[in-house]
Amino acid sequence: MPSGVTREEGFTLIELMVVVAIIGILAAIAMVSYRHFTDKAKSVEAEVALAEIDRLEMVHYANRGIYSDDLNAIGFSLGPALKYYQVAVQVQNGGTTFQAMAFPTAGSGKQLALVLTRTPDGQASLKRADPTALAAQIGGKLGGSGIAGADPTGAGGATPGAGGGAQKASCREGGEASLAADGLLDMSFCLK
Repeated sequence: MPSGVTREEGFTLIELMVVVAIIGILAAIAMVSYRHFTDKAKSVEAEVALAEIDRLEMVHYANRGIYSDDLNAIGFSLGPALKYYQVAVQVQNGGTTFQAMAFPTAGSGKQLALVLTRTPDGQASLKRADPTALAAQIGGKLGGSGIAGADPTGAGGATPGAGGGAQKASCREGGEASLAADGLLDMSFCLK
């Protein structure tokens, strides 16, 4: 017969606390990774929209010799399908260059705006920008609705003159830009 000594099996409180702490650390890492991947997936929407605008602008330029700032005129139809971004186009230098911009909507988190610039020599560049500063520069183009940090006055952070002439407005990156009579900001100096 065995002796009267019995041994109880189980976990100590310290062992349980160590396991709970490890699970908490792994959960925190998983949350950060999840947020990073969802933000990355949301930015793909903007990249696809800007690529489509670029393609349509190139077709429009081939047919008419200038770029257009009207998304309907170039045949862009993804606008209603966009969930996390709004897009806008500005034509500069008499229609020989354009900038297509994708702004995160107000509820899409801390996303950066994307700016696609096509130069007269055919070169394209895609840059990320602060959406608040960019929306303030072209607030009149999108009407300030739904864009994080957009200027609801539509004046792009400056007040247009009563005489209808162009005024100067400073960009956040430095330099000056021309504010046209319609309240749109010529950003050719701002985003380079």
